[in-house]
Amino acid sequence: MKRTLSLLLAALLLLPLLAGCGAAPAAEPVSLYDRGLSLVAMLGEMAGSEEYLRLMAANEEMLALLEPVGAGDYSTPRAVYQLTLSEDAAARAFGQPLPALSEAVTRSLIARVPLVLLNQLNAQDGASTLAAASLCTASDAFMTTEEETADCVYLYTFASGVPIAVIFTAAGESTVSATALFLLSHAVTVDSEEAVRASFEPLGFTVLPLAPDAD
Repeated sequence: MKRTLSLLLAALLLLPLLAGCGAAPAAEPVSLYDRGLSLVAMLGEMAGSEEYLRLMAANEEMLALLEPVGAGDYSTPRAVYQLTLSEDAAARAFGQPLPALSEAVTRSLIARVPLVLLNQLNAQDGASTLAAASLCTASDAFMTTEEETADCVYLYTFASGVPIAVIFTAAGESTVSATALFLLSHAVTVDSEEAVRASFEPLGFTVLPLAPDAD
């Protein structure tokens, strides 16, 4: 089981890299919040389509896990939170001092930590939950005026639906990459700001509530 989870987590780390191959960023600058909403809509469509899930080789167990997810309403978030991870907190996630590497490689390592931590949350519910979540992911690259504050996660929560995390990473030249995934773990509770803090602050995230029209 541990080996299976490790292999799945390693494979999931490659998803943003593979999804970005050959993709040109959108020409018109958009806000992180709005681009996150577009990825949220994509995930809702994926989870709600049995044809898509079967095309992605979902087995019956995965379909059963995703059935209530697909039945959710992802049109309007109930609340949205910005989760940020300091460099020190990201470095601590590795459980050992970072090796002496160039600034560019160190930044690349640290930028991957939020995705690792969120996938580890899904993995707490077992390999099937982690695998089911991996079937419904979406990535994008786009232009924004918010690049300086783009290294963060937007957590979208819903009155009827599973929370969705969108991980933003500054890529330079006003370009940001984004990766969205469902948080299926029962360890994640988002019914209130206090519940969100209890779920994510122990991982090293700082939690900031956002207004619905955050730009």
